[in-house]
Amino acid sequence: YQGRAGYDCCEKSVTETAFLGGEATIRCNYPEDHEDDIKYFCKESNDFKTCVYMVAAHQTSAEAGRFSLSDNRTERFSTVTISDLTEDDTGTYWCGVETSRTEQRYSTLITQVKLSPATPSSPTSSSTPGTSTYPVPSSISPSSSTSSSSIPMAFVMIMVSVSLAVLVLTVILFTVYRWKCNKVQGMFQTHRQANTHTQAHIHRT
Repeated sequence: YQGRAGYDCCEKSVTETAFLGGEATIRCNYPEDHEDDIKYFCKESNDFKTCVYMVAAHQTSAEAGRFSLSDNRTERFSTVTISDLTEDDTGTYWCGVETSRTEQRYSTLITQVKLSPATPSSPTSSSTPGTSTYPVPSSISPSSSTSSSSIPMAFVMIMVSVSLAVLVLTVILFTVYRWKCNKVQGMFQTHRQANTHTQAHIHRT
């Protein structure tokens, strides 16, 4: 026997959204006096007539493929985990308890869970609105243009500095050369005048 029941302790319907390829964790509360009962998680069929068990825990935990269920009997809730979500996991599920009385089993659907896996948002979606994230060609990238313009500028500065240094050095050398030439010429004239005076004195004698 399978039926639906409403309890004050538990939500009648919840909606869970998780990312494809990720993990969905669903908490299912259940009423007291059901701590020792079997907890299960089933998926409602397309015709809404049956609910297929995905995992059921006879003790405090159970695993079935990508589905796992752990039962916290102290606080009266079970936790269902679905890993590696796919689009096929989309649908309506139920958290329930199963009780056995004499030879008959009773399955009670407690909380309806609507699961909707979603595609993760792309990393570029968080970019500032109104800005483009197109790649910049290497030929016009800011870094390349800066480096290409800085090289000629440095070369020109070096050439100007070298030219000024050569010019200054030339002026200094020319000045020293003129000074030496004038000094030698002055000494030669003084020596010549002295010789002239000496010859004139000898001639008079």
